[in-house]
Amino acid sequence: MLKPGIYEQVINQLIYDEIKSLDTANVSKAEIGGEEASGMLASYLAETIEKYLQLLREKGASISELISLLNRSLESLGLRKIGMDMNPFFIHGAGEKLLSVSGGVTGGDPMLEDHTVIRPESSISRSSLFTGSLGEPPLYSELRRERYNPAIP
Repeated sequence: MLKPGIYEQVINQLIYDEIKSLDTANVSKAEIGGEEASGMLASYLAETIEKYLQLLREKGASISELISLLNRSLESLGLRKIGMDMNPFFIHGAGEKLLSVSGGVTGGDPMLEDHTVIRPESSISRSSLFTGSLGEPPLYSELRRERYNPAIP
């Protein structure tokens, strides 16, 4: 059930069905368009795919099965028809993520010879640093770890 509030949500079939049961005078909608369209639709798709992948993982799917599914999904977009090569965007191999690239300059410091990188405790790409969650490290400590990292120039 939709609760009263301000939304900026793509109307999918589930939400559409809920809206139909409400007094239309209480519902405000707008077309997705303009500058926001690509980002909003891509975000919706990403959230939907993430939920689906989590469900598959809970049911025992391996990482390689998920990667294969995602690569097939990219292929099915049909971007080759408009001359776009999708190969560079396929997830490579068994699924790895890049964590850092050091500058290769150690300044003669033997502690840095192994290219050890001091990483923030929380993910840089997905973080709740701005939410103030009690279980998350404070923003200032994460920025300090990022800023004073001797392995990154």
